[in-house]
Amino acid sequence: MLANAETLKQFWLHQGINLRRGATEEQFAAFELKYNIRLPAGLREYPATVDGFDGSEHWGDGQRSYYFFGAG
Repeated sequence: MLANAETLKQFWLHQGINLRRGATEEQFAAFELKYNIRLPAGLREYPATVDGFDGSEHWGDGQRSYYFFGAG
């Protein structure tokens, strides 16, 4: 099952993970200008919702580990 960005964000928050705010339109524009590309809406959804863990880039429950790096 695929989750949308908001559902995944709520999952991380429920796990007690501090999250960074999502990327801004200005950040997307700068990235697109730098690399001369246009990101499709579907690719923007997740980083626009959350941009990585805030100070806890490695988190796990003993059986699984999660690594998440944002653009910040």
